[in-house]
Amino acid sequence: WAVAAAACAALLGVGLVPPLMPTEQLYSADHGELRELVLPDQTHVRLNADSRLRARMGWFSRRVELLQGEATFDIAPDRRPFEVQVNGLQIRDIGTVFDVTRRLQGTRIGVVSGEVEVWSQGADARRLAQLGKGRVVQVDARSHAVESLDVPLSMLLDWQQRKVSFLDERLDEVAAAFNRHNQVQVRVLDEGAASARLSGSLDAHRIGALQAFLERDPRFVVRREGDTVRVGSR
Repeated sequence: WAVAAAACAALLGVGLVPPLMPTEQLYSADHGELRELVLPDQTHVRLNADSRLRARMGWFSRRVELLQGEATFDIAPDRRPFEVQVNGLQIRDIGTVFDVTRRLQGTRIGVVSGEVEVWSQGADARRLAQLGKGRVVQVDARSHAVESLDVPLSMLLDWQQRKVSFLDERLDEVAAAFNRHNQVQVRVLDEGAASARLSGSLDAHRIGALQAFLERDPRFVVRREGDTVRVGSR
C-alpha cells in the first residue's frame, strides 16, 4: 500500500492523474425553473425548465447524460475528454460552448464556440458530423440523419431569457417547449396540427399569448378547458 500510495502521489505531482476522485451526480431543474450549476470539473451548465442530467467525472474521462430537456455546456479546459450522451448519440467536445435539446423528433445541437463531434452510440458507432461555431443541426432519433437548421444562435438560446422562440418549427415541438414552463399545458390533438410549421417569439410563461397566437391561425381549432389548451386541425 505504501508503494502504491507513493506512486500515485508521484503521478499527481507531475500532473498525469487528475486529482479528483471519480464522482456521479444527478442534477435537475424543476418545472418552470431555469438553473445554473457548476460541475466538479468547473464546467458551467445552464439547465432549461423540466431538464435532468447525470454527470460522471472519472480519472480519465468526463461524461454527462442528458436525460430530459435542454442544457447549454461551457466546457472547462481539462486533459480528460468531455462527452455528452443523449438519445443514442455521443457529442464529443473539442473545446467549446454548445447547446443540446432532447426533442420529440430527435436531438438538436447548436455550437456557440469551438467544435464538437457527433457520434452514434453502440457497437457500430460512427461519426455523424463535426460541427463548428454557428452550426445548428437536428439528428433524427431513428435514422440518425443529420439536418442542418437555419436558426440564429441568439434564437436558439432565447430560453435563457425565459422566451420561447421558434422558426419554421412543428407545433408539437413549440407546445413541448411551452409545457416545460407552465401549469397550463398545451395538448395537440392530431398529426395535422402537430406537423404544422410556425415562426414566432413569446415569453415562456405567457400561455395566454400562445393561445391567442394559435387562435389567429386559420389552420387550428383552439379551446381552453381548465388547465389544458387543446389544439386540433380544421
